[in-house]
Amino acid sequence: MVLDVAFGEDKSSKRAGHAAENFSFINKIALNLLQQRDDKRGAQKASVKTKRKKCSWYKDYLLTVLNMANKF
Repeated sequence: MVLDVAFGEDKSSKRAGHAAENFSFINKIALNLLQQRDDKRGAQKASVKTKRKKCSWYKDYLLTVLNMANKF
């Protein structure tokens, strides 16, 4: 459900070959990294959608999210 809301998987037109499966795998990795990032907007946690937008706007934020994969 979160993948559809945050990444619009149901609207995706990737149907041929392994494209849909590959993109689903990448989206799951991205979702896990974004969910691990502990951001707060005041007293509330930032949504996955907000974190995703922030990654597209700020290169430093994107790098911190991607570096979370190195912790494991």
